[in-house]
Amino acid sequence: MNRRCGANRGFTIVEILVVISIIAVLLGLLLPALSGVKKRSRKVQEINAIRQVGIAWNLYANANNEAAIPGYLDTAVQDHWKVGYEYPNGATIPPAPGFGALDANIAGPWTWRLLPNMDYNHEMVHGYRDEPDWDLLQMAGEGREIADEPGFGYNAYYVGGWWEMVNISGTDIPRYRFYDATIPSLGAPGGSAHRVSVVVRSVAQIRRSSELVIFCSSAELPPMTALQYHKLEDNVPGSYLVAPPFLAEELQWMTAGTGSGFGPGPGPAPGAGGVIPVPGSGDPSTLEVAVNTSAPIGRYTGNVAVLYADGHSDSQAPGTLADQRKWINIADVWNFQHLP
Repeated sequence: MNRRCGANRGFTIVEILVVISIIAVLLGLLLPALSGVKKRSRKVQEINAIRQVGIAWNLYANANNEAAIPGYLDTAVQDHWKVGYEYPNGATIPPAPGFGALDANIAGPWTWRLLPNMDYNHEMVHGYRDEPDWDLLQMAGEGREIADEPGFGYNAYYVGGWWEMVNISGTDIPRYRFYDATIPSLGAPGGSAHRVSVVVRSVAQIRRSSELVIFCSSAELPPMTALQYHKLEDNVPGSYLVAPPFLAEELQWMTAGTGSGFGPGPGPAPGAGGVIPVPGSGDPSTLEVAVNTSAPIGRYTGNVAVLYADGHSDSQAPGTLADQRKWINIADVWNFQHLP
């Protein structure tokens, strides 16, 4: 009777290499999909966070006679109004306390003033940093970073206002920027202008609440040409404010590839007026930045997280925000500009 060999044959080197190659191919196919799922999940979290910031913004308005929270208060305005804000442990945040930078105005931006309405949940404004164990009671560096670098920028120039002390007829009084904004009178001789109110100081003033941007994901960006900001690192430091395409007459940013850009070649120089691209033209996922400014950026998926005055939030390609009507309450055309 014939007997089979009882020894088990092992895998050959070639077979093992083939299996490893197959696994590597499968991982190569799966990892991008898993990465995409993770990014979309982070985007959902970001949208939920900006919605909570919007709820806090409305709570502030409800408690302050419908006033929109000021976007920025310089130290002289804080002293004039004798306002005081607190850290979570009850300690008062003094103007320019000198944490990190000697001229840091931690109580200036909206951030620490609004956090009490979010039970000091710093992840709502700082979750992009992935620092869940950050102790808010440690004020040495975190106070400045939370103040200056939240994930969401406030439309502070045109909602709530950027407040400074100005001298009028020998007296220093608080005023917000663009208090004396004007636009040319159509057909008026000599190019005369009339005054307009471009800054929303009360929620009741808002005309198109479903269109006016209150907060959006943003970062302070240097002037560059055709830089794909949607490819920046997701944890690039945020900014407490965000500028519209035009700030008064000065170009801030625009969508790339529209033929009306700046830098080398034809196009309006920064601060020289000109036109901004029709919303939706060019590459809506890529911005060109004209001056050092705080502009919308798209974390995780390339889209910007946006909160509107009526409380709804969504994500949009950065270039779709190149419409002045989304930023200025009285703007009636997409390329609206005014004199400072």
